[in-house]
Amino acid sequence: MVISSGTGYGYLDQAMGTLSQYPALMVGYAVFTLFMVLIDINQSVSYKLGLQGKSLFEFDLNRISLYVIVHRNLFHWLINTVTLMPLLWKFEPKFGTILTGVTLNLLAVVAAIQYCIVCQILGIHQEDYVIGSSGICFLFFTYNCYMDHFTHPVIHTFRYLGREFKVKALHFPFIVLAICFVLLPDSSFLGHLCGILSGFLLGRGYLKVLYPPSKALLFIEQKLATPISMLTPLVTYYKEEQVMNSRVHGPPSSVVDIEANLPGTIRPSPPPQRTQFELESRVLGS
Repeated sequence: MVISSGTGYGYLDQAMGTLSQYPALMVGYAVFTLFMVLIDINQSVSYKLGLQGKSLFEFDLNRISLYVIVHRNLFHWLINTVTLMPLLWKFEPKFGTILTGVTLNLLAVVAAIQYCIVCQILGIHQEDYVIGSSGICFLFFTYNCYMDHFTHPVIHTFRYLGREFKVKALHFPFIVLAICFVLLPDSSFLGHLCGILSGFLLGRGYLKVLYPPSKALLFIEQKLATPISMLTPLVTYYKEEQVMNSRVHGPPSSVVDIEANLPGTIRPSPPPQRTQFELESRVLGS
């Protein structure tokens, strides 16, 4: 007698099989942020978690770190999610699920600190709040552009009025920022700009000192081994040890330093290795 491990519903089995191909944090982030939209009655949650220009100086840690998980409405959530998912899909298999989560939270805080400092200096947006994950989209997009510029410094060339123009990888995030602001004038230009700057900081490795030690990440995964194993039929969880061994040349036993693991610390060498809130509910990229 053969006992099937499926659900008995072909379409459901197929859907679950398809979902299991996606990275765990990417799927989890999309589902959790959708849940936050659904419970955000009258934008009460957005109001409590939206980032304000004064948040840093009032030590409001919730606003500084959690503004990226709330959105104005389903449309705002959908745009940001569709934009962010491919970026996480590229990032997570390379750096691991837990390190991607650390990076997402860390960079949200770094972008928020920059935003608050500029707002304080200019005396703007002290009461207005920004929400959404589009700043994170700009962040990961900029990181990819920075890493790509080592091998593909010019991404497009065109001619206009007899002159040749080159679109460089390092300039492309700013071009997208300008286009986004023209098409969506209510979006947070400053919030997006802070996301871009944070992406460059990540790419250049300036933030690696803020990451926890690799041993700490491995310890956490060991303690969470049972719940992590329960995720396996649903999504793909990229373990820290697994991605470390696949990225670093040499014996796995020598991989003990997180610096070999951090975004921005792997530099191409010959041959190079490839190793977007609302203000007054201004949307950070919708």
